[in-house]
Amino acid sequence: MKKNNFKKVFKDECSKDRMEKESEIESKFFYDIDYDSLMISQKGDNEKVKKNFMFDDIIISLTGKAKIVGLEIRDVSNFLNELGFNPIMLKKINSAKLIVQPKRDFIFIGFQLLSSENSPEFGNRVPVANIPISCIQH
Repeated sequence: MKKNNFKKVFKDECSKDRMEKESEIESKFFYDIDYDSLMISQKGDNEKVKKNFMFDDIIISLTGKAKIVGLEIRDVSNFLNELGFNPIMLKKINSAKLIVQPKRDFIFIGFQLLSSENSPEFGNRVPVANIPISCIQH
């Protein structure tokens, strides 16, 4: 594939419309209280994770088409506490949403935790990373 064609294909893969459609996919989540690990996935049944990027206690999972489909945060209580959120909220989650949004040359990655409880912490976007698009090119 020619370099110019690669950039066009990758740009299409990371387009705002495509990412908005992906964000409509229902997220699945799991909080492991024993290991204090939160996992959020938007992987479709027909998709396979091809790469995992790990930095500190954060793992981001991508398909072969550079689609971000998963996020795992280890020691998530400490992560939330450092951002000013009460980690007790982890025990009250009834849904979670992976947020992936293109922002110029970067991709914002974050999540949102939801609960039936009316607490100010729930519903807020929690930032995880702003990653240069060039870092996830395939």
